[in-house]
Formats: sequence, C-alpha cells, structure tokens
Amino acid sequence: MNEYNEPAFAVASHPHLPVYMTGGTKGHIKFWKYGKEHCIEEYATDSSWRSNTQDGWCINKIKVNSYGDQMAVNDIEGSLYVFSIGQNKTLPEVTLKHVSVMDTLDFDFMNQGTVVCTVGYKRSPHLMVHDLLMPTERSTVLYEKIGGDIVLCLHERKQLLVFNSREKGMKLFDMRKNQIQTQYVKLVISF
Repeated sequence: MNEYNEPAFAVASHPHLPVYMTGGTKGHIKFWKYGKEHCIEEYATDSSWRSNTQDGWCINKIKVNSYGDQMAVNDIEGSLYVFSIGQNKTLPEVTLKHVSVMDTLDFDFMNQGTVVCTVGYKRSPHLMVHDLLMPTERSTVLYEKIGGDIVLCLHERKQLLVFNSREKGMKLFDMRKNQIQTQYVKLVISF
C-alpha cells in the first residue's frame, strides 16, 4: 500500500486489534498497524475514488462496532457509509446518501452492527434509526424531529442522548416509549 500523503480528519481505533483507521479528504479510509509507516488496508466510499479530486468526500467521523467487524464513516456532505471489516471488500455494503431529510452530523451503532442512529439539524432537525438489513429505501424505521450534532446510544437503557450545540442542550430519547424523556438546557452564566 502507499504511504498516506493527505491530511486525516478522522481517527478511530479498532476495539480488539492493534490497528487504527484514518479518514482522508478524498473518501479514503486507511488501516494502520501501531508503530508502522505504511497502511495495511484501504477502503473507499466510492468506486471512482482514485480519480476524485473534490473535498466533498472528506471523512469527518469513523466508528467501529463493539465486535470490530463493522465500520461506519460519515463524510462532510452528510452521507453515511457502512463497511464490513476483513471481508476483502473495499467498498461500502450500505450507503445512506445525503438527501433533503437526512444530513448526518453524527451516528452511533445501536446494536452489534445492523442498526444505526443518525442525527443532524441542517435543513431540518432529525433523529433517525436505520435497520441496515432492510433495503436502503426502506431502512429508516424511526424518524423524529429532534435535531443534534452528537448522538450517543445508551444500550442497556434503550435510550439515545442527543446533544445540540444550536440549542445548547441535550435531550434523552427513550426508544421503548418513543418519546423525549428528559430535556436538559445548558445555563450560561456571565460575570
């Protein structure tokens, strides 16, 4: 593999192996062994990535599920790509492209790799849950008008924490009740 000659805007560590991943400006995700100078594996968000010269493919988030066999990446346009790790496939198995309703700012795995939640507030605020085993056009199983730029899944409680820097607050969404359970607003005190 080639040396990495472009800036990386996202980094994630594998939960079980001594490797880490970096996301670049052209839609590349490269795997590196700790302490080595050459990448050991390379993934791409699109098959035309070798000729891509636009920065719209810039990877800004990478997350790996707890088993370490699924990796999801987010680009600056708001699209989400899910890859199987170690399956000799360098292109995503699932692509949730940016559309007028979905402009993903953050995401999290809700289970071992087949269900993800996404949040955003560009164009319209949204919290979405996607079942990746369903066809892409029917993968959205939950859509709520709750906006945010960070989401965290509380697996044991079946709840989602949605942070929103615009509203300077946080909402706790209960998946079992399908409603906002608690809303926290950050107080700003000035002297």
